[in-house]
Amino acid sequence: AAPFLKRHPNVKIIIVDSLAFSFRHEFSENTTQRARLLMDIASTLRSYGAAHRLHLVVTNHMTTRFAGSFGALNNGSNNNNNGGNNMGAGWLTPALGESWAHQPSTQLRLERLPEHQQHQHQQQQLQQQQQQLQRGALHIGVFCRAILTKSVERGVGETCIFTITENGVRDVLSA
Repeated sequence: AAPFLKRHPNVKIIIVDSLAFSFRHEFSENTTQRARLLMDIASTLRSYGAAHRLHLVVTNHMTTRFAGSFGALNNGSNNNNNGGNNMGAGWLTPALGESWAHQPSTQLRLERLPEHQQHQHQQQQLQQQQQQLQRGALHIGVFCRAILTKSVERGVGETCIFTITENGVRDVLSA
């Protein structure tokens, strides 16, 4: 990658989608090797970012954990994001686990809005962009929410609504 980046100085972002896919199956039994390799990848990406002034985006799938599953707490502590209910309730957790969770300085959780919220935002979008719609210049797509879950610069919990259209990812108010 480094020779490619030297030959292409206009590259400003590297997107890895999805790092989790390979690790979930290939290294499911050897968590120590998996963690070490993930740290090596994170270190390499950070060095590329610093050396070439790049932004780095790495996706990490979410998975459902249940009490008693690998990596889950069985001691009844309330550290598993399911309200302390260990009786069959599942909770969402990043697929790459805790070792990866410490790597990025900023984390976002992306989710599709429920159907009733989709309709509310479509109505708002239609009202605000009526002129563009009449010209056929705007295609309303799927509405999603980005939630800031880790940041050293902004407030955790901040959200924004966006839509995915034939023209790409757009802010709902400026789509």
